[in-house]
Amino acid sequence: MLRASCWTRRAEEILLEANVTQNGLSIGQLTIGILSILVILLSLSGSVEAQCVPSWTITGVITDTLGIPLPGIDIDLISVTSGVSLPLTQDFSEVDGSFVTGICGVVPAGLYEVLFSPPTGSTIFPASVETFIGSSINLGTITLEGGFLVTGTVVGEFGNPIEEADLKFTDSLTGTLVPFSGEATAADGSFSVLVTPGIFDIEYRQTATTQPTGVYVPVLHSEQPIFADLAVGTVVLRDGYELSGTITDNLGLPLLGADIDVRNPNTGVEILLSSDLTDLMGEFSVLVPTGNWELEIEPPNGSSLVSHLLLVDLQIPGPFSIGVVSLPLGVTVFGSVQDTLGSPVSSVDLDFLISSSGLEIPTADDNADVAGNFSVTVVPDTYDIQFKPPFPTGFAPTVLELISVTSPTNLGSVVLPLGVALTGTVTDSGSPVEGARVTLATGGVEAFVFGNESGANGDFALRQVPGVYDVTVTPPLGGAGTPVTLFSIDLSTDQVLNVDISVTPSPPPVIALSCSTTGSDVSLTWTNGALDYSALEIERDGLLIATMSGSATSMSDTGVPDGNYTYSVRALRMGLVSPDQDCIAFVGPPPPPQFLRGDSNVDGAVNIADAIETLNGLFVNGIPLSTCADAQDANDDGVVNIADAIFTLGFLFIMGPPPPPPFPIAGSDPTADSLDCL
Repeated sequence: MLRASCWTRRAEEILLEANVTQNGLSIGQLTIGILSILVILLSLSGSVEAQCVPSWTITGVITDTLGIPLPGIDIDLISVTSGVSLPLTQDFSEVDGSFVTGICGVVPAGLYEVLFSPPTGSTIFPASVETFIGSSINLGTITLEGGFLVTGTVVGEFGNPIEEADLKFTDSLTGTLVPFSGEATAADGSFSVLVTPGIFDIEYRQTATTQPTGVYVPVLHSEQPIFADLAVGTVVLRDGYELSGTITDNLGLPLLGADIDVRNPNTGVEILLSSDLTDLMGEFSVLVPTGNWELEIEPPNGSSLVSHLLLVDLQIPGPFSIGVVSLPLGVTVFGSVQDTLGSPVSSVDLDFLISSSGLEIPTADDNADVAGNFSVTVVPDTYDIQFKPPFPTGFAPTVLELISVTSPTNLGSVVLPLGVALTGTVTDSGSPVEGARVTLATGGVEAFVFGNESGANGDFALRQVPGVYDVTVTPPLGGAGTPVTLFSIDLSTDQVLNVDISVTPSPPPVIALSCSTTGSDVSLTWTNGALDYSALEIERDGLLIATMSGSATSMSDTGVPDGNYTYSVRALRMGLVSPDQDCIAFVGPPPPPQFLRGDSNVDGAVNIADAIETLNGLFVNGIPLSTCADAQDANDDGVVNIADAIFTLGFLFIMGPPPPPPFPIAGSDPTADSLDCL
């Protein structure tokens, strides 16, 4: 292989043969010179025929939905006509998200699909663009959508992993089934599904290929907020047994279309059932696991019959029949649900509690329709009626108390206020707790909430009108741990609380901490995360410099020597300490400039455009050198000349050595020279 000095001499000869002087050079002449240099470089690395000779190029920029560049995205090109994948060169995005991908050889004009594939393990979804290509083409900005990973393991009743169990994701608000890749469990029962942000009902059930074979009861996790990676833990598909019976009307005639629901009487979590409607003979047959269950029978839509509730004790594995159950007649309670602007609120669930006892009665068709209207049949009594909007709607629940129902009753328009969200998880020494109860109280009066019992993975999600609340987490009946109360939680905006009932909670940290510098003085400001801090401690680089009152929200550190410093603020309450919140402050003259060696045009990437930029500055009148000479000095010899352009081209096209530091990450110049970067 020729030495770099030989490359330089031959390149200079080529440029001189093209009448190149320091006094003038056309862009066309410069292009001929660069192409000639590339031919030399290719011949040094082997035969020209062995290299990819691009015909057309595909260019563009790849970003996420926030406009942040995405490097390392693999690019493929497939002919729509033939389905053949074409060979490409530089088929990946650079650090700035840009790509200049060459199509190897001559290809016919036509319709092509350009595929953009993130690296394995990425939380970015792949995408594709179908376009006509008959010459070089710029695709502009390609936006790839990001997602979050839902992970966990599906096992059988005795802990054995279940392979090929299927996961289905349904949008909780629209009821639309949303397909994602990787929705089947692996041989060890594990799954990892990349999901778009949203609130989903997640269903786990067996398929025809599920191993080991058996009859499993599916599991449903309702209204799971997925706005971060979600680890659902272990999902247990229990063995299923037949639960059957016959339903009649008040005259003893078979009732067609009655709906059967089975739920845990302690947590209210329903079992996911298939074929849960009665047939022409009034008969039903569903699969349930062993245990104590609450079975609710709801009459068909439009019926004047009243729902029925009974307890089923299925302790011995095997089929179980409830016999014949007759449903009585009732009276209707009707009206509409609106927001504060008078717009209808759909899908609001109504619950009827007998005012004198607080007992909830079973009701059918007890959800408001798309126009916000409802009509529910109940037996005559006096009720507290709860209105519970779906979490995704953003509304808080409300209650109408002591409503006497002796005949058809019109409640008129029921107005729901907007609510803020309180979400989080309940754990015991790090393990999820199912059935823990989360309550809100203000002034010692408990507020009405729902969705406040933790699910199988310890999660909860509820809404209430804005305010300051004491939040209490109570373990399930018979469970370990003690109730935990978090005082004065500000719910003026959405909040996330993760509570471990095995420990006394630490105070929440301060929020929005910032550092600013004026001369040798550093000012800190923050917002307190709770109203009952007993004190605040401030550290500089791990050393305590101040202890302040629990209501303080700022502090000034004066006469600080030059240097980089990390400031930490922590809150104290009842002898417990919050997590530190940190900010960085720099005191003194500005740090040295940062640059990427070889990046002559200072666009954040090293490519052929940088070699052209260097040659433009050296040989074309009217085009000055880059504002960052250090970046142009690709070979770090302290001088900017043609050797730097050749060094860059060698790195790009014949696997020459990479530029010296700072590369491939921008930084300051570790080499002392006369060059600078403005």
